[in-house]
Amino acid sequence: MKKLAILLLASRILSAQEFEFESPAETKSASDDFEFEEPTEPAKQKGDGKFTLPVRGKAVMELGRQIDNRFVFLGPFTALTLDHQASWGQIYGEGWARYNAAYRIENDSSYTRNGYEFEALMSELYYRKSFDNVSISVGKIITVWGKADILPVSDVISARDATKAFFAQPQEARIGQNTVRVDWFLPNQELQLIFIPYPVFTRYTDRDHPYSLIPGVEIHRASDYGREVEGGAQYTAYFGGGAVSVFAGRFYNRDPLFRINPQNFRFEAQHAAYNTTGFSANFPFAGLLLKAEGAYQFGRLNQTVAQLPNPATGELISMPADVKKADVVGGTLGLDYNTTAYGSLILEYSVSAPTQRDPTLVRDTAMHSYALGWSKNFLRDTLSFNSFAFTFLKYSNLLIRFNLTYKVTDAIGAYVQYTGVVIASGDPDLRIFDKYDRVDLQLSYAFDLAK
Repeated sequence: MKKLAILLLASRILSAQEFEFESPAETKSASDDFEFEEPTEPAKQKGDGKFTLPVRGKAVMELGRQIDNRFVFLGPFTALTLDHQASWGQIYGEGWARYNAAYRIENDSSYTRNGYEFEALMSELYYRKSFDNVSISVGKIITVWGKADILPVSDVISARDATKAFFAQPQEARIGQNTVRVDWFLPNQELQLIFIPYPVFTRYTDRDHPYSLIPGVEIHRASDYGREVEGGAQYTAYFGGGAVSVFAGRFYNRDPLFRINPQNFRFEAQHAAYNTTGFSANFPFAGLLLKAEGAYQFGRLNQTVAQLPNPATGELISMPADVKKADVVGGTLGLDYNTTAYGSLILEYSVSAPTQRDPTLVRDTAMHSYALGWSKNFLRDTLSFNSFAFTFLKYSNLLIRFNLTYKVTDAIGAYVQYTGVVIASGDPDLRIFDKYDRVDLQLSYAFDLAK
Protein backbone atom coordinates (compact mmCIF):
# COMPACT_ATOMS: atom_id res chain seq x y z
CA MET A 1 0.00 0.00 0.00
CA LYS A 2 1.13 3.58 0.49
CA LYS A 3 4.04 3.28 2.86
CA LEU A 4 4.99 6.81 3.83
CA ALA A 5 1.47 8.16 3.49
CA ILE A 6 0.25 5.34 5.75
CA LEU A 7 2.96 6.34 8.23
CA LEU A 8 1.56 9.87 8.32
CA LEU A 9 -1.95 8.60 8.94
CA ALA A 10 -0.99 6.00 11.53
CA SER A 11 1.20 8.41 13.48
CA ARG A 12 -1.87 10.54 14.12
CA ILE A 13 -3.98 7.55 15.17
CA LEU A 14 -1.28 6.11 17.43
CA SER A 15 -0.87 9.29 19.44
CA ALA A 16 -3.55 7.98 21.87
CA GLN A 17 -4.01 11.56 23.00
CA GLU A 18 -3.19 11.81 26.70
CA PHE A 19 -4.75 8.54 27.80
CA GLU A 20 -3.39 7.25 31.07
CA PHE A 21 -5.15 5.79 34.10
CA GLU A 22 -3.63 8.28 36.49
CA SER A 23 -5.36 10.40 39.08
CA PRO A 24 -7.15 13.48 37.74
CA ALA A 25 -4.70 15.73 39.54
CA GLU A 26 -1.88 14.28 37.48
CA THR A 27 -3.45 14.34 34.03
CA LYS A 28 -6.28 16.82 33.91
CA SER A 29 -5.61 20.36 32.85
CA ALA A 30 -6.92 23.06 35.13
CA SER A 31 -8.41 24.73 32.09
CA ASP A 32 -11.05 21.98 32.03
CA ASP A 33 -12.19 22.45 35.64
CA PHE A 34 -13.40 25.96 36.35
CA GLU A 35 -14.39 26.94 39.86
CA PHE A 36 -15.65 30.27 41.10
CA GLU A 37 -14.40 30.59 44.67
CA GLU A 38 -11.91 33.42 44.91
CA PRO A 39 -9.24 33.09 47.60
CA THR A 40 -9.66 35.38 50.57
CA GLU A 41 -5.98 36.33 50.50
CA PRO A 42 -3.13 36.08 48.00
CA ALA A 43 -1.97 32.52 47.49
CA LYS A 44 1.63 33.47 48.07
CA GLN A 45 0.97 34.14 51.75
CA LYS A 46 1.08 31.10 53.99
CA GLY A 47 0.28 30.93 57.65
CA ASP A 48 3.72 32.06 58.76
CA GLY A 49 3.78 35.00 56.33
CA LYS A 50 6.74 33.62 54.35
CA PHE A 51 6.95 34.15 50.61
CA THR A 52 6.52 30.94 48.62
CA LEU A 53 6.52 30.12 44.92
CA PRO A 54 3.21 28.71 43.60
CA VAL A 55 5.05 26.05 41.58
CA ARG A 56 4.87 22.28 41.79
CA GLY A 57 6.29 19.60 39.55
CA LYS A 58 8.59 16.65 39.27
CA ALA A 59 12.21 16.01 38.32
CA VAL A 60 12.83 12.80 36.41
CA MET A 61 15.77 10.77 35.21
CA GLU A 62 14.54 8.81 32.20
CA LEU A 63 15.75 6.15 29.81
CA GLY A 64 13.91 5.03 26.69
CA ARG A 65 15.17 2.46 24.22
CA GLN A 66 13.75 1.06 21.04
CA ILE A 67 14.52 -2.53 21.87
CA ASP A 68 16.02 -3.56 18.55
CA ASN A 69 18.12 -0.62 17.52
CA ARG A 70 18.66 2.55 19.56
CA PHE A 71 18.22 4.81 22.58
CA VAL A 72 15.60 7.52 22.15
CA PHE A 73 15.50 9.05 25.67
CA LEU A 74 18.43 9.38 28.03
CA GLY A 75 18.78 12.17 30.56
CA PRO A 76 16.92 14.47 32.93
CA PHE A 77 13.39 15.77 32.43
CA THR A 78 11.31 18.17 34.51
CA ALA A 79 7.65 19.14 34.38
CA LEU A 80 6.42 22.27 36.17
CA THR A 81 2.97 23.61 37.04
CA LEU A 82 2.41 27.26 38.01
CA ASP A 83 -0.84 27.92 39.89
CA HIS A 84 -1.24 31.30 41.57
CA GLN A 85 -4.66 32.49 42.75
CA ALA A 86 -5.49 35.87 44.20
CA SER A 87 -8.42 38.28 44.41
CA TRP A 88 -7.57 39.63 40.96
CA GLY A 89 -7.76 36.17 39.33
CA GLN A 90 -5.62 33.15 38.58
CA ILE A 91 -2.39 32.63 36.66
CA TYR A 92 -1.97 29.03 35.53
CA GLY A 93 0.75 27.40 33.45
CA GLU A 94 2.21 24.00 32.58
CA GLY A 95 5.56 23.41 30.92
CA TRP A 96 8.44 21.00 30.65
CA ALA A 97 12.12 20.82 29.77
CA ARG A 98 14.31 17.90 28.75
CA TYR A 99 17.96 17.22 28.01
CA ASN A 100 18.19 14.12 25.81
CA ALA A 101 21.65 12.68 25.32
CA ALA A 102 20.31 9.84 23.14
CA TYR A 103 20.75 11.84 19.92
CA ARG A 104 24.43 12.41 20.64
CA ILE A 105 25.04 8.80 21.73
CA GLU A 106 23.38 7.51 18.55
CA ASN A 107 25.43 9.90 16.36
CA ASP A 108 22.40 11.64 14.88
CA SER A 109 22.91 14.62 12.60
CA SER A 110 23.73 18.09 13.88
CA TYR A 111 20.25 19.14 12.71
CA THR A 112 18.59 16.66 15.08
CA ARG A 113 20.99 17.36 17.95
CA ASN A 114 20.61 21.13 17.65
CA GLY A 115 16.83 20.91 17.45
CA TYR A 116 16.02 18.22 19.99
CA GLU A 117 18.94 17.52 22.32
CA PHE A 118 17.56 20.21 24.61
CA GLU A 119 13.85 21.01 24.45
CA ALA A 120 11.58 23.23 26.51
CA LEU A 121 7.92 23.97 25.91
CA MET A 122 5.21 25.92 27.70
CA SER A 123 2.07 23.92 26.89
CA GLU A 124 -0.25 26.23 28.85
CA LEU A 125 0.00 29.74 30.30
CA TYR A 126 -3.12 31.81 30.85
CA TYR A 127 -4.91 34.31 33.06
CA ARG A 128 -8.42 33.57 34.32
CA LYS A 129 -10.96 35.69 36.15
CA SER A 130 -14.38 34.64 37.41
CA PHE A 131 -17.40 36.93 37.64
CA ASP A 132 -20.43 35.32 39.28
CA ASN A 133 -21.34 32.58 36.78
CA VAL A 134 -18.97 33.68 34.00
CA SER A 135 -15.27 32.86 33.67
CA ILE A 136 -12.95 34.60 31.20
CA SER A 137 -9.56 33.11 30.29
CA VAL A 138 -6.87 34.60 28.06
CA GLY A 139 -3.59 32.97 27.02
CA LYS A 140 -2.31 29.62 25.84
CA ILE A 141 -5.04 27.16 26.85
CA ILE A 142 -5.66 23.45 26.35
CA THR A 143 -9.34 22.96 25.51
CA VAL A 144 -10.68 19.44 25.00
CA TRP A 145 -14.04 18.72 23.38
CA GLY A 146 -15.56 15.25 23.41
CA LYS A 147 -15.87 12.41 25.91
CA ALA A 148 -13.66 9.66 24.42
CA ASP A 149 -10.38 8.88 26.21
CA ILE A 150 -8.48 6.91 23.56
CA LEU A 151 -10.24 7.32 20.18
CA PRO A 152 -11.72 10.84 20.06
CA VAL A 153 -13.24 12.35 16.92
CA SER A 154 -14.36 15.67 18.48
CA ASP A 155 -11.00 16.79 19.90
CA VAL A 156 -10.10 19.30 17.17
CA ILE A 157 -8.91 22.38 19.08
CA SER A 158 -5.63 21.64 20.85
CA ALA A 159 -2.48 20.83 18.91
CA ARG A 160 -0.23 17.97 19.99
CA ASP A 161 3.43 17.13 20.34
CA ALA A 162 4.21 14.51 17.67
CA THR A 163 7.98 14.73 18.15
CA LYS A 164 7.75 11.78 20.57
CA ALA A 165 5.47 9.76 18.23
CA PHE A 166 3.03 7.94 20.52
CA PHE A 167 5.42 7.84 23.49
CA ALA A 168 4.76 11.34 24.86
CA GLN A 169 4.03 11.59 28.57
CA PRO A 170 0.46 12.72 29.41
CA GLN A 171 1.61 16.24 30.29
CA GLU A 172 3.33 16.48 26.89
CA ALA A 173 0.58 15.07 24.68
CA ARG A 174 -1.34 18.29 24.04
CA ILE A 175 -0.27 21.86 23.29
CA GLY A 176 -2.54 24.79 24.13
CA GLN A 177 -3.94 27.29 21.67
CA ASN A 178 -3.64 31.09 21.79
CA THR A 179 -7.15 31.54 23.11
CA VAL A 180 -9.75 33.90 24.47
CA ARG A 181 -12.25 31.62 26.21
CA VAL A 182 -15.53 32.45 27.94
CA ASP A 183 -17.35 29.87 30.07
CA TRP A 184 -20.90 30.79 31.07
CA PHE A 185 -22.47 28.56 33.72
CA LEU A 186 -26.22 28.35 34.29
CA PRO A 187 -28.15 25.78 36.37
CA ASN A 188 -27.41 22.42 34.72
CA GLN A 189 -26.07 24.16 31.61
CA GLU A 190 -22.81 25.54 30.28
CA LEU A 191 -21.93 27.59 27.22
CA GLN A 192 -18.30 27.80 26.13
CA LEU A 193 -17.12 30.31 23.53
CA ILE A 194 -13.67 30.00 21.92
CA PHE A 195 -11.77 32.63 19.93
CA ILE A 196 -8.27 31.82 18.60
CA PRO A 197 -6.58 34.81 16.93
CA TYR A 198 -3.46 32.87 15.90
CA PRO A 199 -3.66 29.06 15.67
CA VAL A 200 -0.87 26.78 16.88
CA PHE A 201 -0.12 23.65 14.84
CA THR A 202 1.23 20.25 15.88
CA ARG A 203 4.96 19.91 16.57
CA TYR A 204 6.60 17.28 14.38
CA THR A 205 10.00 16.12 13.17
CA ASP A 206 11.66 15.46 9.82
CA ARG A 207 15.00 14.45 8.26
CA ASP A 208 16.86 11.81 10.31
CA HIS A 209 14.96 12.16 13.57
CA PRO A 210 13.93 8.65 14.77
CA TYR A 211 10.26 9.70 14.70
CA SER A 212 10.34 11.70 11.50
CA LEU A 213 6.98 11.90 9.71
CA ILE A 214 8.66 11.30 6.34
CA PRO A 215 11.96 9.57 7.17
CA GLY A 216 15.02 11.19 5.62
CA VAL A 217 13.08 14.04 4.01
CA GLU A 218 13.20 17.74 4.84
CA ILE A 219 9.76 19.33 5.23
CA HIS A 220 9.09 22.96 4.44
CA ARG A 221 6.90 24.01 7.34
CA ALA A 222 3.84 26.20 7.18
CA SER A 223 4.39 29.95 7.28
CA ASP A 224 3.93 31.77 10.56
CA TYR A 225 1.99 34.47 8.74
CA GLY A 226 -1.43 34.66 7.14
CA ARG A 227 -3.29 32.21 9.38
CA GLU A 228 -7.01 32.84 9.72
CA VAL A 229 -8.58 33.50 13.10
CA GLU A 230 -10.61 30.59 14.50
CA GLY A 231 -13.71 30.39 16.62
CA GLY A 232 -16.23 27.95 18.00
CA ALA A 233 -18.86 27.28 20.64
CA GLN A 234 -19.97 24.32 22.72
CA TYR A 235 -23.23 24.04 24.66
CA THR A 236 -23.56 21.40 27.40
CA ALA A 237 -26.63 20.28 29.32
CA TYR A 238 -26.24 18.23 32.51
CA PHE A 239 -28.90 15.81 33.70
CA GLY A 240 -29.21 12.53 35.60
CA GLY A 241 -25.51 12.35 36.35
CA GLY A 242 -24.60 12.68 32.66
CA ALA A 243 -24.11 15.38 30.04
CA VAL A 244 -24.86 16.08 26.39
CA SER A 245 -22.83 18.61 24.38
CA VAL A 246 -23.21 20.04 20.89
CA PHE A 247 -20.50 22.11 19.22
CA ALA A 248 -19.63 23.95 16.04
CA GLY A 249 -16.62 25.93 14.88
CA ARG A 250 -14.03 26.70 12.24
CA PHE A 251 -10.50 25.39 12.80
CA TYR A 252 -7.36 24.43 10.89
CA ASN A 253 -6.15 20.84 10.63
CA ARG A 254 -3.57 20.71 13.42
CA ASP A 255 -1.51 17.82 12.01
CA PRO A 256 0.29 18.56 8.73
CA LEU A 257 -0.56 17.12 5.34
CA PHE A 258 1.91 17.37 2.47
CA ARG A 259 2.22 18.66 -1.07
CA ILE A 260 5.28 17.90 -3.16
CA ASN A 261 6.64 20.86 -5.09
CA PRO A 262 7.34 19.61 -8.67
CA GLN A 263 10.03 22.25 -9.22
CA ASN A 264 12.33 21.19 -6.41
CA PHE A 265 10.64 17.97 -5.14
CA ARG A 266 10.40 19.49 -1.68
CA PHE A 267 7.61 18.44 0.68
CA GLU A 268 5.55 21.39 1.92
CA ALA A 269 3.27 21.14 4.96
CA GLN A 270 -0.33 22.08 4.25
CA HIS A 271 -2.96 23.46 6.64
CA ALA A 272 -6.38 24.93 5.84
CA ALA A 273 -9.38 26.02 7.87
CA TYR A 274 -12.58 23.97 7.72
CA ASN A 275 -15.99 24.04 9.40
CA THR A 276 -17.00 21.32 11.84
CA THR A 277 -19.97 20.40 14.00
CA GLY A 278 -20.80 17.50 16.26
CA PHE A 279 -21.94 16.22 19.63
CA SER A 280 -20.71 14.25 22.64
CA ALA A 281 -22.53 12.62 25.53
CA ASN A 282 -21.99 10.49 28.58
CA PHE A 283 -24.43 9.07 31.10
CA PRO A 284 -24.41 6.40 33.83
CA PHE A 285 -26.26 3.13 33.27
CA ALA A 286 -26.24 -0.02 35.43
CA GLY A 287 -22.92 0.87 37.05
CA LEU A 288 -21.30 1.84 33.75
CA LEU A 289 -20.50 5.22 32.23
CA LEU A 290 -21.59 5.16 28.58
CA LYS A 291 -19.92 7.56 26.14
CA ALA A 292 -20.66 8.65 22.58
CA GLU A 293 -19.44 11.37 20.26
CA GLY A 294 -19.66 12.26 16.61
CA ALA A 295 -18.31 14.92 14.27
CA TYR A 296 -18.86 16.09 10.71
CA GLN A 297 -16.04 18.05 9.06
CA PHE A 298 -16.87 20.10 5.98
CA GLY A 299 -14.17 20.30 3.30
CA ARG A 300 -11.30 19.16 5.50
CA LEU A 301 -7.93 18.56 3.83
CA ASN A 302 -7.11 14.93 3.00
CA GLN A 303 -3.81 13.49 1.78
CA THR A 304 -3.38 12.21 -1.77
CA VAL A 305 -0.53 10.01 -3.00
CA ALA A 306 1.43 9.44 -6.19
CA GLN A 307 3.77 6.75 -7.53
CA LEU A 308 7.34 8.07 -7.74
CA PRO A 309 10.59 6.27 -8.66
CA ASN A 310 12.95 5.38 -5.85
CA PRO A 311 16.27 7.15 -6.71
CA ALA A 312 18.27 4.23 -5.33
CA THR A 313 16.45 1.27 -6.87
CA GLY A 314 14.24 2.72 -9.61
CA GLU A 315 11.20 0.96 -8.16
CA LEU A 316 7.95 2.85 -7.88
CA ILE A 317 7.02 3.86 -4.36
CA SER A 318 3.97 5.70 -3.03
CA MET A 319 4.65 9.15 -1.61
CA PRO A 320 2.48 12.02 -0.38
CA ALA A 321 1.66 14.10 -3.45
CA ASP A 322 -0.98 16.74 -2.75
CA VAL A 323 -4.02 17.57 -0.63
CA LYS A 324 -7.68 17.52 -1.52
CA LYS A 325 -10.71 18.81 0.38
CA ALA A 326 -13.39 16.29 1.30
CA ASP A 327 -16.17 16.02 3.87
CA VAL A 328 -15.30 13.59 6.66
CA VAL A 329 -17.65 12.02 9.21
CA GLY A 330 -16.70 10.05 12.32
CA GLY A 331 -18.07 8.66 15.57
CA THR A 332 -17.00 6.93 18.79
CA LEU A 333 -18.87 4.70 21.26
CA GLY A 334 -17.43 3.61 24.59
CA LEU A 335 -17.95 2.69 28.21
CA ASP A 336 -16.08 3.08 31.50
CA TYR A 337 -16.40 0.68 34.44
CA ASN A 338 -14.76 1.59 37.74
CA THR A 339 -14.60 -0.72 40.76
CA THR A 340 -12.48 -0.86 43.89
CA ALA A 341 -12.03 -4.63 43.76
CA TYR A 342 -11.43 -5.19 40.05
CA GLY A 343 -9.92 -1.91 38.88
CA SER A 344 -11.03 0.37 36.04
CA LEU A 345 -11.96 -0.63 32.50
CA ILE A 346 -12.36 1.41 29.30
CA LEU A 347 -13.76 0.09 26.01
CA GLU A 348 -14.07 2.25 22.88
CA TYR A 349 -14.91 1.80 19.21
CA SER A 350 -14.40 4.47 16.55
CA VAL A 351 -15.11 4.77 12.82
CA SER A 352 -14.40 7.59 10.37
CA ALA A 353 -14.45 8.01 6.59
CA PRO A 354 -14.78 10.55 3.78
CA THR A 355 -18.38 10.88 2.64
CA GLN A 356 -17.44 10.03 -0.96
CA ARG A 357 -15.08 7.44 -2.43
CA ASP A 358 -11.92 8.85 -4.02
CA PRO A 359 -9.09 6.42 -4.91
CA THR A 360 -6.51 9.24 -4.96
CA LEU A 361 -6.83 9.68 -1.18
CA VAL A 362 -4.62 7.81 1.27
CA ARG A 363 -7.77 6.21 2.59
CA ASP A 364 -11.24 6.65 1.12
CA THR A 365 -13.02 3.81 2.95
CA ALA A 366 -14.23 3.60 6.53
CA MET A 367 -11.50 3.11 9.12
CA HIS A 368 -12.51 1.15 12.23
CA SER A 369 -10.56 1.16 15.49
CA TYR A 370 -11.08 -0.67 18.77
CA ALA A 371 -9.51 0.17 22.13
CA LEU A 372 -9.32 -1.49 25.54
CA GLY A 373 -7.79 -0.12 28.72
CA TRP A 374 -7.54 -1.58 32.24
CA SER A 375 -5.88 -0.37 35.42
CA LYS A 376 -5.69 -1.37 39.06
CA ASN A 377 -3.89 -0.27 42.21
CA PHE A 378 -2.19 -2.68 44.60
CA LEU A 379 -0.31 -2.60 47.92
CA ARG A 380 -2.46 0.15 49.42
CA ASP A 381 -2.21 2.24 46.26
CA THR A 382 1.59 2.30 46.26
CA LEU A 383 1.73 0.15 43.10
CA SER A 384 -0.30 1.05 40.01
CA PHE A 385 -0.71 -1.10 36.91
CA ASN A 386 -1.98 0.49 33.68
CA SER A 387 -2.53 -1.11 30.30
CA PHE A 388 -4.25 -0.44 27.03
CA ALA A 389 -4.40 -1.79 23.51
CA PHE A 390 -6.00 -0.58 20.31
CA THR A 391 -6.14 -1.50 16.67
CA PHE A 392 -5.15 0.81 13.82
CA LEU A 393 -5.73 0.78 10.06
CA LYS A 394 -6.59 -2.95 10.17
CA TYR A 395 -7.99 -5.18 12.91
CA SER A 396 -4.83 -7.29 12.94
CA ASN A 397 -2.55 -4.31 13.68
CA LEU A 398 -2.27 -3.67 17.40
CA LEU A 399 -0.58 -1.17 19.71
CA ILE A 400 -0.17 -2.45 23.28
CA ARG A 401 1.19 -0.69 26.37
CA PHE A 402 1.83 -1.88 29.92
CA ASN A 403 3.28 0.20 32.74
CA LEU A 404 3.92 -0.06 36.45
CA THR A 405 4.33 2.87 38.83
CA TYR A 406 5.67 2.32 42.33
CA LYS A 407 5.61 5.04 44.99
CA VAL A 408 8.64 4.61 47.21
CA THR A 409 7.51 7.63 49.23
CA ASP A 410 5.00 10.41 48.59
CA ALA A 411 7.73 12.24 46.67
CA ILE A 412 9.86 9.48 45.12
CA GLY A 413 8.58 7.08 42.50
CA ALA A 414 9.72 4.55 39.90
CA TYR A 415 8.10 3.82 36.56
CA VAL A 416 8.61 1.15 33.90
CA GLN A 417 6.71 0.84 30.62
CA TYR A 418 6.67 -1.46 27.63
CA THR A 419 5.14 -0.44 24.30
CA GLY A 420 4.79 -2.91 21.47
CA VAL A 421 3.43 -2.70 17.94
CA VAL A 422 2.09 -5.92 16.41
CA ILE A 423 1.78 -5.88 12.61
CA ALA A 424 -0.09 -9.05 11.69
CA SER A 425 -1.97 -7.80 8.65
CA GLY A 426 0.63 -9.05 6.17
CA ASP A 427 1.06 -5.53 4.79
CA PRO A 428 4.81 -4.98 4.26
CA ASP A 429 4.33 -1.21 4.11
CA LEU A 430 3.52 -1.21 7.83
CA ARG A 431 6.68 -3.07 8.87
CA ILE A 432 8.29 0.29 9.56
CA PHE A 433 6.47 0.16 12.90
CA ASP A 434 8.23 -3.04 13.98
CA LYS A 435 11.25 -1.03 15.12
CA TYR A 436 9.06 1.02 17.48
CA ASP A 437 8.85 -1.64 20.22
CA ARG A 438 10.25 0.16 23.22
CA VAL A 439 10.91 0.07 26.97
CA ASP A 440 10.98 3.16 29.22
CA LEU A 441 12.35 3.56 32.74
CA GLN A 442 11.95 6.58 35.03
CA LEU A 443 12.95 7.64 38.52
CA SER A 444 11.08 10.75 39.66
CA TYR A 445 11.00 13.18 42.53
CA ALA A 446 7.87 15.29 43.10
CA PHE A 447 8.11 18.68 44.76
CA ASP A 448 5.89 21.61 45.71
CA LEU A 449 7.66 24.93 46.23
CA ALA A 450 4.51 26.44 47.77
CA LYS A 451 4.89 24.22 50.83
